Amino acid sequence: YPALAYQLRRGLPLAPRFPALADYAARMAARPAAIRARPIGWDLPASRNLFEEARELRPHD
Repeated sequence: YPALAYQLRRGLPLAPRFPALADYAARMAARPAAIRARPIGWDLPASRNLFEEARELRPHD
């Protein structure tokens, strides 16, 4: 879950293509252990959406 949580924080879109993975991420994020393990500032928005930036770098057809 930590790798998925980081990717979600950086802008990874799961819905609508991966609804089961989005449900899993929501369930894990709500667990007390996951909440306690979050670094300071985790609830604030990430400064950059890395996935959006990667899409912009892709050559357009």
